[in-house]
Amino acid sequence: SQYYRRATSPAYFVEHDIAGDRLWIPKPTASTINSVKQVIDKHLAKGEDLMIAPRWPTLYPILGREAPVWDIYFLLPQTDSRQKRLIEDLESHRVDWVIVSDAPVNERDDLRFSNAYHLVWRHFRNHFVQVEARLPREHVLLRRKSAGD
Repeated sequence: SQYYRRATSPAYFVEHDIAGDRLWIPKPTASTINSVKQVIDKHLAKGEDLMIAPRWPTLYPILGREAPVWDIYFLLPQTDSRQKRLIEDLESHRVDWVIVSDAPVNERDDLRFSNAYHLVWRHFRNHFVQVEARLPREHVLLRRKSAGD
């Protein structure tokens, strides 16, 4: 297949620094990492927390950050009580930034973040604003609303 030929070609990989180690990774993965790093460097102050959902939990250690909430995978629908606990965690940890995708997961609309985590999605819509950022397709950067928003 075309993917197999591309994935096995040395030109498909690039050497990349991951937490001090030099690894060969696919170019699209390196591009995603670089995009997110640039967005964080441009928009987040040192020490500000960032939540990444529903995918990419491996970015936390790659970026040298800790996940600000217990959950790191947001792929399966959750109960309202679990979502309310997540919102409480976001508030108690004062998470001011979120990178989120609302794309279908495995082509399933029911697994979109806005459907699987409908209360958290509503919380984002009510308490965060979208910030223009160069992120991979279908991902957005959200910032907690301030008094001026």
